[in-house]
Amino acid sequence: MSAPTSTATTARVSFAGDPHDLVEPLTERFGSLFCYRLPGRERRTLFASLSDVWRVTADGIERDGERFDGDVAALLDQLLAEARRGPGPDVAFAFSYDLSLRLRAEAGIPGGPPPATAPGRLLGFAGPLRRAVVHDPATGTLSCAAQDRADVVAACARTTARTAPPLTAPLTEVVVDIDPVRYAGQLARARDHLLAGDVYQVVLSVPVRVRPRTSLPRYYADVAARYATADYSYWFDLAGTRVFGNCSLPHVLARDGRVSSRVFAGTQPAARTDRERQDRGALLRGDPKYFAEHIMLVDLERNDLGSYCEPGTVVVDRLCDPLVIGPTTYLASDVSGRYDPARGLGRVLLASFPRGVVVGAPKLRAQEVLAEIEGEPRGFFAGAVGLYDAAGDALTSNTIVTCAEQDGPDVLLRCGGGVVAGSEVAQELAELELKLRYLR
Repeated sequence: MSAPTSTATTARVSFAGDPHDLVEPLTERFGSLFCYRLPGRERRTLFASLSDVWRVTADGIERDGERFDGDVAALLDQLLAEARRGPGPDVAFAFSYDLSLRLRAEAGIPGGPPPATAPGRLLGFAGPLRRAVVHDPATGTLSCAAQDRADVVAACARTTARTAPPLTAPLTEVVVDIDPVRYAGQLARARDHLLAGDVYQVVLSVPVRVRPRTSLPRYYADVAARYATADYSYWFDLAGTRVFGNCSLPHVLARDGRVSSRVFAGTQPAARTDRERQDRGALLRGDPKYFAEHIMLVDLERNDLGSYCEPGTVVVDRLCDPLVIGPTTYLASDVSGRYDPARGLGRVLLASFPRGVVVGAPKLRAQEVLAEIEGEPRGFFAGAVGLYDAAGDALTSNTIVTCAEQDGPDVLLRCGGGVVAGSEVAQELAELELKLRYLR
């Protein structure tokens, strides 16, 4: 992650609190805000204004009345190339699952029209980050441009003045919960497709409407505290759309000609000790349904990376390793390969979009089945959000699997789970409830 500006004009402000508490005061000062915590030991968090980004809607790509005539991949490649030449500011991006359906339709791939979205609804964005602030937990400081120091100091003062403690469960009032009858019908329709051989697995998602007991930024901070060990934390507020979440599922990570991703499949409650984690991993690996489902998705990921990586370079770096994320223990496998940098990172990012792990297999047919069964837009659930580090020429992105989107006074939550021919309604509903536990 590059510095906000040159060393001569960089200010540092001490901050020992939770960086998520800065979302609300920095939004007041910077306007539309992007917040992104990166994985790894450093776990730095970036905050920046989204005032200069390109917005993607059903009507096209525009920025302050200016139109971009190319496609989304071309826009990404142009923005990343401009950043590399500077090096300029970091580039942020987020793409909804619904955008993937529109890109598919525009490319002439069969599958019928995507579910209708409201006119002008945000489907994605990409652009340079201005007025950036970087939180470094190792030093307990915030780095920013010198001219932004007063605003950042004021934001820090707001967080220390907050007297209300974080909320304990429940964080929300449930307005509309999972409809078990509707879900049972959807699972039955999915099973018909599975038994007919149309798909081998399909990831059904469900919506839940909740009303937070506090402000939306405070709710995000409280949820993030529950997901403190998650690799990624993300928030963006643009054009009336507020989306946020926390997860450890990469979309693609690319640096020095190497790209990697991760597969999750198989779910158990969160393990509390390393011994418990290993025991639950053994339980998941020993379950024929979970193991077969996981290996199928690993093969799908290898195929996706193999479509643009150099032949013979795609490998599975670890297989079926138990990983605890929030309220769940998953089986996780990492897949990586080498790619030709001349291809363009924008096209690398979109080559695996959307991920099979949030759609099913075969992926294109699974998308058709989902459009038929779910019959409504998914929004940013199963989409991707990330950051391009201009100084390090590195792309970091994650799949949006923990997804919350503001809708008036309420928040729409969506989560999903893979189903196969042997899936049972009670078991799948229990897994969905488990995945929603830290959000409610």
